[in-house]
Amino acid sequence: ARLEKVRSLSKVLLFISLLIWSGIHFMQLEQLKAYYKTQHTGESWQQFGAL
Repeated sequence: ARLEKVRSLSKVLLFISLLIWSGIHFMQLEQLKAYYKTQHTGESWQQFGAL
C-alpha cells in the first residue's frame, strides 16, 4: 500500500515539475518574440535563421 502511495506521489510531482518547466519555457519564448519585435529588423531574423 505504501509503494502505491509513493508511486502516485512521484507521478504528481513529475506532472507539477513538467508544468512549471513548460511554463518557464513558454514565458521565455514570449519574451524572445517581444524582444525581436521591438529591437530587430528582418536582417537580424536572417542572421538568426543562419544560426
